[in-house]
Amino acid sequence: MKRKDLNKIKIAVLIASYNRCLSTIRSLKNLEKAKEDNFNMDIYLVDSNSTDNTVKKVRENFPSVKIKIVGSDIYWNKAMNFAWDQSIQGKKAYNFFLWLNNDTYLYKNSLKIILADYKKVSSQSIIVGTTEYNKKLTYGGRKKLSSEIMSPNETPQKIKFMNGNCVLIPKIVFENIGMLDDKFSHSLGDIDYGLRAIEGGITLYTSSKIIGDCEKDSKPWFKDKRFKQRIINLNSPKGVPINEYFYFNRRHFGNIKAVKFIIATFIALISPSFFQLIRSK
Repeated sequence: MKRKDLNKIKIAVLIASYNRCLSTIRSLKNLEKAKEDNFNMDIYLVDSNSTDNTVKKVRENFPSVKIKIVGSDIYWNKAMNFAWDQSIQGKKAYNFFLWLNNDTYLYKNSLKIILADYKKVSSQSIIVGTTEYNKKLTYGGRKKLSSEIMSPNETPQKIKFMNGNCVLIPKIVFENIGMLDDKFSHSLGDIDYGLRAIEGGITLYTSSKIIGDCEKDSKPWFKDKRFKQRIINLNSPKGVPINEYFYFNRRHFGNIKAVKFIIATFIALISPSFFQLIRSK
C-alpha cells in the first residue's frame, strides 16, 4: 500500500478477554463507532475460557467477531499471539494490526487520529495510543521506564517504552519483528516488543492526541500487607514471575541489571516499606 493512498485500509484488531463481559462489549461498541468508512476491519478475539458469558454476549452483539476460546491459563501476552496467529492464517492480507485491550474505550475519531499520525512518520514506525481516566493519563509511551506517560502535544512524539493497550503495528513492522515473545505469559510482552522493534530499526511514537479511556490497573503486587499474599502475587502471571522478568532484564539491560532486579524483588517481598524508601531515593 502506498503511504500517500491509505484508502480501503485493512486492519486486523487483536483482543484478549477473560471475565470482563461488560467492558469487552463496551470496548467493541466504541471500536465500532471509531471505525471509518474506508476501513475494512476484522476483529479477532481470544477468550481465556471466561465464566461470565463474555463469549455468548459478544456473539449476540457482534456476530462478525472471530472468536477463539483457549484455556484459563492463557493470559494477555499469549492470548494476543493466538489472536495474531489467527489473523494471518486466512487469505486476507492486512495493512495494519491493532492491539486493543478490552478495557480500553476508544473515542470516536481515535482510529482516524492514529492513522493520520502514521502518515506523518516513517513507514517503519509503531503508533502507541495514549489513554486517560478521570482526566489523568494512564497508558501510552515513555522516554524512560521510571518517567511519566508522555502527554500528547498534537504531533507524534518519539518514545522508548510502550504500553500495549492500543497499538497500531503496520504490516511492514510485523514482517520485520514478528509477534510477541511467547516466553512472557501476561505483562512485559508489550514493552519487550517495543524494545525489540527499536533494535530492529523501528521507531516508536505516541499518538498526537488522547485516543481513549482506560482505568489504570490496581496497586502493585508488593503493596499487600500479608506476606503470604505477597508471595502469591509475586508468582502469579499478573504479578512478577521471576523467570520472565529476569529474562526481560537480561535481554535488554544486561546481567547486572537482571541480578539487581532479583535483589530488589526479594527486598520488596520481605519489606515493602523499605523497598519503597530505597526506590524513592
